[in-house]
Amino acid sequence: MAANKRGWRYTTFFTALAVAAATVVGAPRPALAGHDGYCDVAAEDGNLCLYRDSDYTGGMLDFTRTDHNYTSSADVFWIDFSESGININDQVSSIVNAETRCVWYLYRDIEFGGGGFWLPIGTNISNLALVSGNYNDAISSHYKWTGTKECTNGSTGQ
Repeated sequence: MAANKRGWRYTTFFTALAVAAATVVGAPRPALAGHDGYCDVAAEDGNLCLYRDSDYTGGMLDFTRTDHNYTSSADVFWIDFSESGININDQVSSIVNAETRCVWYLYRDIEFGGGGFWLPIGTNISNLALVSGNYNDAISSHYKWTGTKECTNGSTGQ
C-alpha cells in the first residue's frame, strides 16, 4: 500500500508540474503597442497593419499607436503569430488601416520625415509601389491622428 501511495504522489506531482509548464509556455506574450500578430479591429481599438510583401503576405506587424521610427527590437514582422526577427524598416509592401476613428500618416524617414501619405479610415493598399511616389520598401515611421490631435490610446483619441 505504501508503494502505491508513493507512486500516486509522484504521478500527481509530475502531472501538476506538466500542467503548470504548459500553462506558462502557452501563455501569450503581452502586446507591445499592439504588436501581437493580429490585424483585427474587433479585437483591439484598431490597428495599422504593415505587411512585408504585396497582397498582405510575407509577415505582418500591427500597431495601435504612433511610432517615431522602426528601429526598436519589437519592430519585426510576425509570421504565424511568432516574431520573425526581420525588422520592418524600409521593408513594407502592403498596409491595412483596421481603425474606426483615426487616420494614419506614413513617412519615408524616421521622426515623420522625408515626405509621406495619409491612409484614411478603413483603407487597404495591396501594393505600395502603386502609391504616388512609390512607397514600396520605403516606410520608416507613422503618426496616428484623430483630425484634431494625436490618437494616443488605441482609437479613442484620449
